[in-house]
Amino acid sequence: MKTRIILISLFCIFAASTQAQGIAEWLQTARTAFENGEYRTVLTNVAKIEEEVGSATKPATAYLRIMSHYRLREYEKCVSSANAYLAAKPAQDETLTEIRTALSDAKEQIRLAEAARQKKLATEKEAQRKQAALEKEAATEWEKLKTSDDITAINAFAQKYAGTPQEKLAKQRSVALLEEKQRQEKIEWEQEFAQLSALEYVEINGVKWATRNCGLPGTFVKNSLDLGESGYTYRIRDFNRNYAFHPKKACPKGWRLPTKEEFELLLQANSSDINKTINGELFVGRLFIDGNKKLFFPYRKDKGEDNHTYVWGGYWSGTKIPRKEREVINDYYYMNLTKNGHFRSTSKPKVEKTISGYNYAVRCVCEEK
Repeated sequence: MKTRIILISLFCIFAASTQAQGIAEWLQTARTAFENGEYRTVLTNVAKIEEEVGSATKPATAYLRIMSHYRLREYEKCVSSANAYLAAKPAQDETLTEIRTALSDAKEQIRLAEAARQKKLATEKEAQRKQAALEKEAATEWEKLKTSDDITAINAFAQKYAGTPQEKLAKQRSVALLEEKQRQEKIEWEQEFAQLSALEYVEINGVKWATRNCGLPGTFVKNSLDLGESGYTYRIRDFNRNYAFHPKKACPKGWRLPTKEEFELLLQANSSDINKTINGELFVGRLFIDGNKKLFFPYRKDKGEDNHTYVWGGYWSGTKIPRKEREVINDYYYMNLTKNGHFRSTSKPKVEKTISGYNYAVRCVCEEK
């Protein structure tokens, strides 16, 4: 029995010694971490110590815990820990002043944070009030406008009442009206040129011009808006000197290629570029007007690698360049309505020399009877 008591006493002494050694190591680790600004490590080791000791008001650990929370900007935890420590009436030492200063500042930070939260809530509430008023006003105004065909007014409404359910309705209405407008424009445009296509010819400055381009040799395309079969079909010969579709074979019976002089007469008439997108379809060309008579020459459209649409308005003439006037391999004249793939915004169309290997469209004139 006596031996047993001795053994138990020795064990308790050993356990107490081991515990004290562990607490000392944790405290040293916490102090080192605090000096290095590793405040999470401080709190971890302080928690281990306080779990063993069973007190959160020990000066050695309380200071480390309170100041770590403060420097981590965990102000509520700092205030809670500091109040608990000060309530235990610790002895006055050099750390107490620092704790009280941290407590005061933490309370101020909490107050400021709460004030900011309240201000944010008030701002959000005011924004909600304004939004509700705006939506109410939008609903009233939309009732007056929802059957209108005025796209400008509807777009202005959508801009004014952005963020309301009625903005979406206005945009949907605007898109629908624009699509319908473009559909009607396309119908009118096509009807106008269908009437032109129905004419056999239009006479301008004494020359009777076909109203449509040539398609396959000996045929006209169906519509004056069409460029021709697969774009530019006709060229005199390719660059290997092989003869291709010759423009002189393009015109149907009773028609022929225009001369250089006839093109020059045509260019004396009023004309302008047409660059019109209707219902998603692009129409490009030059429209000649002589009184109430109209004549349309469509352009070829090419999409470049830069995503730009280039336009080409070349038309063959039947006039061959005299040999003594040729430059390099230029051997025919053609009417050039565009300029290097672009509309002629500042320069006029011209009759120019060209190479027989290039592809151009064909517009015929009526043979004299």
